Amino acid sequence: MTVHLVVGAAIVQGGLLLAARRTSPPEAAGRWELPGGKVEAGETATAALLREIDEELGCRVVVERWLDGAEPIGTTHVLHVAVCSVAVGSPVRVVTTTSSAGWARRSSRGWTGWSPTAPSCRGSCPSF
Repeated sequence: MTVHLVVGAAIVQGGLLLAARRTSPPEAAGRWELPGGKVEAGETATAALLREIDEELGCRVVVERWLDGAEPIGTTHVLHVAVCSVAVGSPVRVVTTTSSAGWARRSSRGWTGWSPTAPSCRGSCPSF
């Protein structure tokens, strides 16, 4: 069985994490997740992440580092997460697959309302 790579961006700014609210598929609609998406054939993980963030949020990011490990998404995909910052002078806007985006702060209850496609943020996102 082929396992497909999915990349997610933990975009951090001023102690906040940028989260995107999904509109589709129906089972993920209304849930929050890290922006990102599937790595296409011949594409590096970093190139895919930069492309996906531009497509979803209309901004440029700088990849600071990739988090160790990966999180399975079902049996056919695996998620790798990079800690990123918004490039200087790059606005953040919502373009395609998300209905909204916003900056979130971790509370004593942790992160809530996350999509099952974004499990890595629950435990492995750095404290900020």
